Amino acid sequence: MNIQFQDQLKTYWSNYVDNYSKIQGNQASIGITLINMLDVSNASRIFESGCGPGLTIPTILLDKQLNCEFVSTDLSEKMVESSKQRVLNFLTFPNGQQEQDSENLFKQISWRAEVANAEDLSQYSSDYFDIYYGGFIFHLVLNPIQALKEAYRILKPGGKIGFSVWGRREIADNYTLLRATATEIGYVFPKSHDSFQLGSDRAELKQLLESLGFQNILLWYQNTAANRFKAEQIIEGQNPGIIEFLQKDQDLYKQLLIRLDEKIQHKLTVLNEPLMQDCLLVIAQK
Repeated sequence: MNIQFQDQLKTYWSNYVDNYSKIQGNQASIGITLINMLDVSNASRIFESGCGPGLTIPTILLDKQLNCEFVSTDLSEKMVESSKQRVLNFLTFPNGQQEQDSENLFKQISWRAEVANAEDLSQYSSDYFDIYYGGFIFHLVLNPIQALKEAYRILKPGGKIGFSVWGRREIADNYTLLRATATEIGYVFPKSHDSFQLGSDRAELKQLLESLGFQNILLWYQNTAANRFKAEQIIEGQNPGIIEFLQKDQDLYKQLLIRLDEKIQHKLTVLNEPLMQDCLLVIAQK
């Protein structure tokens, strides 16, 4: 998708809520690692950027102190509402029942979810948060440098940032297999943002973070297996706009499903490996 403006980005993610929720579990181990490295149990104020449907929010709620102020944010209102429902389900309502006063319940655990643009956090004070947590956010925003500047601004001196971005393209077939296969059989994709760029070079990202004022920087690659075993699982995890694009030519789409399944089965039964996704994880201090 060729996204150039904030309203396009917001629409993209708002339309993606349901399908993204199906695949977010593939990223769970990355989030848990970052949360552990950030030592959230000793924080007084935690900020989360790009919370999405809220997969890792319960992990932070379990680890943080009850009176620690925890703010989860996303550009999409639908993502924010989805994260609220996840927290409600996590707390006391596994059958989807609605709390009459959910906001009061959230206050009791010192948590709230709000719409916010990672590139403009002007509604939040400077030098305020102990922790900034951003799981898979900076490689997806329009201006990652501006978003990192805002993260630095709202952190207290000595505060920590922890974030993850896509890592090495060559060992991330969970991310690359669909587009590569579609291109092989004749699909022509519009020019789009390269989500691998930010995480492809550790030294370059370290230099960028240092130029913004961050110190005590740790960067490491970590890969995780993806719970995808057939073509339909890869398709159903895509944004609806991408699915619509792929299904316009039904003959080509049928070829795509066949070729995808062939490649997936080769990985599973010949190489005896799952599809993988590689990520670059970062911890740094203001």
